[in-house]
Amino acid sequence: MGLTPAPIRGNQSIADHNNRLAIEVFQSDGPMTVPDLSRAIGVSRVSAHAIVRRLLSLGIVRLAGERAGTRGPRAALYGLNAGGTSVIAVEVMTDAVRARLCDLDGAVAATSEAAVLEAHAPAKVADVIRRLVRRSGRGRAMAQVRIGLHRAPAQDFARGRQLLRAALERLPCPVAVEPASAFVAVAEGLTESAAAPPALLIHAGTAVDLVAVVGGRPVEGTNGRAGAAPLGWDYLVLAAAYLLDPRRIVVSPDSIGTVGAARMVADVRRSLGGAAFRREPTVEIGRVDGDAVLLGAATAAIRAALAGG
Repeated sequence: MGLTPAPIRGNQSIADHNNRLAIEVFQSDGPMTVPDLSRAIGVSRVSAHAIVRRLLSLGIVRLAGERAGTRGPRAALYGLNAGGTSVIAVEVMTDAVRARLCDLDGAVAATSEAAVLEAHAPAKVADVIRRLVRRSGRGRAMAQVRIGLHRAPAQDFARGRQLLRAALERLPCPVAVEPASAFVAVAEGLTESAAAPPALLIHAGTAVDLVAVVGGRPVEGTNGRAGAAPLGWDYLVLAAAYLLDPRRIVVSPDSIGTVGAARMVADVRRSLGGAAFRREPTVEIGRVDGDAVLLGAATAAIRAALAGG
């Protein structure tokens, strides 16, 4: 007999981690019973029951049948519900918008993109998202939308976020608009642990954007143009490093490639040379070369969906 969907109680961060483990096991091993899942991810049967209930409520898994050939009542088998629940990740640039419809296991189900004539045109962004929602079909539930907004040095980001939220207020799911670089920090794995020491992300797009990551959360940073005086990006990196005392400074190759990122790493090291730190930070090239904003936005949306946010 199957389980009735019900929410997980208790420590949500642990529940979120176990939910993701369960999805990976269902994806690799196929349908299984609750005791099977318990053994596979190393949790108690009570916890495995709670995980399955949660994933049922989200439409991620479904009752896939029963296991015959055992003594007593037949055990229920649960498996992934392909396309049951989805999230949408969006990257809004000054001249284009790109979006992905993703299942909660991270698989990309559909994509959409369009050029924009006016920077960050809210109506065009809304059209692209609605197109993906229609393409998703009636059988899918839409859980979260995450939008990464690129910004130029003179842009009023708060105003851009407000306009996008207004254009999307009728969507049947939560919508969050954040700086594109904040989602790059997610893609780079800088937000995986609240206990991790502070880090600083440098993301070069239309401007050089700096994002501090403190307690596993990206903090909206600042930006500047290379060579702009007196607040060029190199000056901002030095000031941020003094204030934050990061253990790592990560230069994203997302928009500039690994060669451009290597040059920027060298520039950062020169800027920091001779500065007095309690502990000198490492300066490194990020691991995600391309589509980092969409990857990070999808990851954040999936985390929020699994946490019931």
